[in-house]
Amino acid sequence: MARISVIVPVYNVEDFVAQCLATVRAQTLEDIEIICVNDGSTDGSLSLLEAAQKLDRRIVVVDKPNGGLSSARNAGIARAQSPYLMFVDSDDLLEPHACERVLEVFEETDADIVTFGASCYPAWGGNDWLVGCLSPAPASYVGQDFDLMFREDVRPYVWRSAVSRDFLQRCHLQFREDVRFGEDQVFYFEAYPQATRCEVIDDKLYLYRTSRKDSLMDQRLSSKAAKANNHVNIAEKIFSIWDEQGWLSLEGRRLLEWFGEFAGVDALSSEEHACNQTITDMRALVLPYWDDLDTDDLEGGTRGMFTRIMNPAPLSKAEAKKVLWLYFRHRYGWKFCVRKFGHDVLMRPFRAIKQACQKALPESEAHKQERLEREALLEAYEADRVAALKILNS
Repeated sequence: MARISVIVPVYNVEDFVAQCLATVRAQTLEDIEIICVNDGSTDGSLSLLEAAQKLDRRIVVVDKPNGGLSSARNAGIARAQSPYLMFVDSDDLLEPHACERVLEVFEETDADIVTFGASCYPAWGGNDWLVGCLSPAPASYVGQDFDLMFREDVRPYVWRSAVSRDFLQRCHLQFREDVRFGEDQVFYFEAYPQATRCEVIDDKLYLYRTSRKDSLMDQRLSSKAAKANNHVNIAEKIFSIWDEQGWLSLEGRRLLEWFGEFAGVDALSSEEHACNQTITDMRALVLPYWDDLDTDDLEGGTRGMFTRIMNPAPLSKAEAKKVLWLYFRHRYGWKFCVRKFGHDVLMRPFRAIKQACQKALPESEAHKQERLEREALLEAYEADRVAALKILNS
């Protein structure tokens, strides 16, 4: 029996899946099974999977009608035979020693969940938040420890965690198929509190492709209003699960503070009509649980935000900006507010000077090196696409 099952959900990624599978097949731990779930692809993805299966007996192809990412992952879990499971999105890559390192941690600690770091691919494609999020500090959590739940650097991407199959079966855990976007967040908020032991390691074992502009993430987060609306839908499922589990009475206040950051900030940053619609949805979500959330002890910025959210009177754009200002000032300090709300105006003349200097001066060695690396990566992408098409047509 294989020691780790790597589950790869696949949907219309014929330009990327060959490279993804190449990195999984090249793992230093050879005793793995690679479960590729074709979720009703309409391009050449299935043919590529079948071609790869002929090259490597460890590859298992599950073909099913389109049901979404959660459905594909659940199909992979149902087919998996190994004691430990990893998840790889079909446009991303694994470091060569990823499976070996994860297995080592499971065997040393008997953990239910192992969460690790990741790198942006290409390296220049990330931002400060993403790089920080993918760079966790090592830690061990034993028992029901909600501190883990509210650490930003252990969420929201499920591909940066491996899980014990026994844990999933013991807790009857699956990905929620009625959540079409944000299923990773919902899974973490349901899984972490039930784990007997969680290990967080700082090893960067995964390469997250940041340059795919037609990805689901890119489409869903096209505006702050759309992002806030999606986040309210995700939070609605999480609040429901926590209410069923009895966790709201334990950590409802911290969940509400998370919700304010997760959905409230983008809602208040939206245009006036969209802002008021999302605020109304947030109020409707929170109202049934309000008495159980220990709101008297809310952090000051969140208290001010929800004091206004729970008021049904329409919110003007100017008032929304004031609420945001007070929220950030309470949580992050006055200097942060000046940078966030006044940064563009303050920096405009300095940008103009910088741009003029860049035009007048020759390209620096650092910039030249970065440009050449970027061009080389784009050439590599094209080479991967051509190689995949050759396999498809052979």
